[in-house]
Amino acid sequence: MAQARKFFPNAGTAYGLVLGIGFALIVWGRDAMLLAASHAHLAWVKLLLGIPIAVVICCLSCRLAATSYSAAVYVAMGIGSGVILGVLVGHMPFEGNTLVTWLLDRRVQGLVVFPFGPAAAAKTAFIIIAGALTGAGTGFLEYLLLERAWDHATAKGKMSFGSWAYLFFGILPVLVLMSWPVEEMINKPIRDPQQSTGEIIGLIVAGDLAKAQADRFAYSSLAPYIDQFSDEYTVYLVGYQVDYLYQFYTDVVFDNGFVMRCVVGGTQVSYCSSFSEQVSNWMDDLAYFGSHGVQRWMERPIQQLVVDESVLRWWTEHRDQLSGAYELGHSGQQGGWVFMSARFDSGFEMICRFHGTSPTHLDRCVQVAP
Repeated sequence: MAQARKFFPNAGTAYGLVLGIGFALIVWGRDAMLLAASHAHLAWVKLLLGIPIAVVICCLSCRLAATSYSAAVYVAMGIGSGVILGVLVGHMPFEGNTLVTWLLDRRVQGLVVFPFGPAAAAKTAFIIIAGALTGAGTGFLEYLLLERAWDHATAKGKMSFGSWAYLFFGILPVLVLMSWPVEEMINKPIRDPQQSTGEIIGLIVAGDLAKAQADRFAYSSLAPYIDQFSDEYTVYLVGYQVDYLYQFYTDVVFDNGFVMRCVVGGTQVSYCSSFSEQVSNWMDDLAYFGSHGVQRWMERPIQQLVVDESVLRWWTEHRDQLSGAYELGHSGQQGGWVFMSARFDSGFEMICRFHGTSPTHLDRCVQVAP
């Protein structure tokens, strides 16, 4: 009995370890690999954040359950951990990715990079319910599997290879079942826009134009800019309809500084245009505003720009320096928050912050040189 009292909490921790790691790998592992293959920004974040959090949640709940001899306690602890994991899964692509962008780039700290809207909330609610139901199942399964693990324990009351095998193979079907609603409701709708964009850009960069031209709508809008593409690029998730999570905007940032912006409906890249060209036009308009006081960007109905009053004052104050030829560059990006630089022949250099899609907002410009 003394050996059993020590064995079951430790076996519960082992069950939680298998459950936590297995859950994270099945729910976020494939998603991360597909995103990485598409050159997506933050491809591995959900997996790297999710593994330690899921392991802690599962190990604690399963160990606590294993201190009891009641199946009801196992089920109750399973429901609790399932609900918590459901909340984690639903919020990870939004607040989780946003938190990481804050750590990577202090310029976006405190900003909502990936908003959690009504559509995400509705999907998360369903995942929480599904998590509670599957959690009840995993809790009761723990109650059964720990008994089998004890039957195969060593003579000293330790976990044997057979004990671990019972835990692993016993929980595997449940993990696969748990991953399906997460994949279909959370991961796939958010992954598809970056994956679809990355795939057609990858075909063009690889020179496989025949396959790229099969998607004639996307290719026709990309074709005028192919000469400006480079081999290395990153696909950013820029914006989306928070009420439906269907129409998305993606940016393709090439390592030569050229930026494309695409509109994606589900898995279909419907249209792409040069965001670098748009910003260049806006910069020309702002320089003209500085010298003439006319807001020419208001006359561009397709390339909509909203400029903050503080930026207008800044351009007016620096109008003597913001003239002549300039070189435009991409100075970093987190989600839909884009930092574009402009270096003038005079040596004056600035960085402006754009965000949003339709319209795009310009809310800050700062001098960085001289």
